Amino acid sequence: MRSVLEVGCNLGANLRWIAAQLSPQRVYGVDINLKALIELRRGFPEINGLWSPARELPFRDRWFDLVFTIGVLMHQPESTLPLVMAEIVRCSRRYVLCGEYYAEQTTEVSYRGQKGALFKRDYGRIYQELFPDLELRKQAFLSRADGWDDVTYWVFEKR
Repeated sequence: MRSVLEVGCNLGANLRWIAAQLSPQRVYGVDINLKALIELRRGFPEINGLWSPARELPFRDRWFDLVFTIGVLMHQPESTLPLVMAEIVRCSRRYVLCGEYYAEQTTEVSYRGQKGALFKRDYGRIYQELFPDLELRKQAFLSRADGWDDVTYWVFEKR
């Protein structure tokens, strides 16, 4: 894999692991949390951490081999979810991965006392409806017993 982008990288925990597998210069992350990006840059200056909203990624089309989110799409309201997904697909050359809370129908969940801030959905189905050229390669569930937060993930490949 030549290059990877995490949309919503926060402090970069996922990127640190990926950077240990690839050259860190090929690892990118974007987030809107400036404090988290400062910490990422302080601890891992070789990882490319950039400020950007997910719905307006500052990269050329098909720039990354893999573009992924873990726990980011779930925070998108219905109005911006298709925009964010479109940007992720646009920037990916080959693979799209998302790890999110799953529900067959959109289900709002209270998040830190706020309404409209967290949604369980069938993100795999939504990706396939919006982008029929994506082919599902894998779907699996990561439980709390495995150290995750009951997250479902989907891996897609562009045809």
